[in-house]
Amino acid sequence: MKRVAITYRRVSTMRQAEKGQSLAAQREQVSRYCEMRDFAVIKHAEDRGKSGTSRDGRPGLREAIALACERKGVLVAYSLSRLSRSVIDAANILRELREAGADLAIVDCQIDTTTAAGKLIYNVIAAIAQFQSEMIGEQIKYRNNATVALKGYRTNGSQPAGWKIENGVRVPIEAELAIVRTVQEIAAGKSLNEAAKAVQAAGVATISEAKGRGKRKWTASMVRKILAKS
Repeated sequence: MKRVAITYRRVSTMRQAEKGQSLAAQREQVSRYCEMRDFAVIKHAEDRGKSGTSRDGRPGLREAIALACERKGVLVAYSLSRLSRSVIDAANILRELREAGADLAIVDCQIDTTTAAGKLIYNVIAAIAQFQSEMIGEQIKYRNNATVALKGYRTNGSQPAGWKIENGVRVPIEAELAIVRTVQEIAAGKSLNEAAKAVQAAGVATISEAKGRGKRKWTASMVRKILAKS
């Protein structure tokens, strides 16, 4: 029984899509590859005028991935750049397919995870993606440390209760700061569990309630976070 295949093609500008030359050329290449590998093509998916930076905003790619996973087939693209221009995103797509029992074939660079050599290349790409992710993390950490050294606080990510970032500057949220002050007063001299029960009994709103995210019960962990960051 033939292995089913879903092909994917993409162009980044509407001008390319309207001319159809790039799309047509990609379809010809992937179709020829599927014929050579004896794959049975059940879907030709495409995205016209879409960026390849990530899979966001690319319904054709999402459909192709979902169908390949569902049928445990092979997703075939002409080049890695047509699939994604992000190594991390490409590695995530590869992992998603492999975990579902599906495979990926990239025609121009001979990646084909149905073969031993293709699996090796896949592992190399995954390792590079992990390395790139860690490097980005280190860069973000360095920038955050530099910002803290300069301003005394981070300007991205979560902020302590009672504060938010506006135009790169930390500004107070008075409603939340009032909660923080109340919790500090009630918690003085008490254990975290005792403080949580006392704050709950006093009817103090949680930070989630202040943000309009629904009612929550005070816990020792919530009290600890407020005391630690206040």
